[in-house]
Amino acid sequence: MSNVEEIPVEKRDNVKPSFYLDPVAEEHFYKMYELLKKEHLYNEVDNGLLTAYCDQYSVYLEARAIARAEGPIALNAAGARVKNPASGLAESSLRVMEKIGGSLGISPLGRSKLKPTSISAPKNKFSKFNKS
Repeated sequence: MSNVEEIPVEKRDNVKPSFYLDPVAEEHFYKMYELLKKEHLYNEVDNGLLTAYCDQYSVYLEARAIARAEGPIALNAAGARVKNPASGLAESSLRVMEKIGGSLGISPLGRSKLKPTSISAPKNKFSKFNKS
């Protein structure tokens, strides 16, 4: 059980992940869907990206849990000490999440790219003389 708030079924607007997600990823999918929708950042064409983002979120959480349990150093087949592969998987998943998250507007930088600010026309110093 995760500490992600569960979105009631009636609030899901019949949106579904575009491929199978494990329970943690699916729960995160609906949470992120609601947050993106609230900010007017969700579009149906983003469903695949959101699904992939949530899939990587679940992989990240699982890999981090394994790395924490086993520690940062592991032994390879030859008995040499190496970086725990779960740590590498967590880092890789996080990089994918950052990239996809930027495309979805999950990060502040991503939102700024998706929601352009309104730019007013420059003031014309002669506009007070125009009588149109």
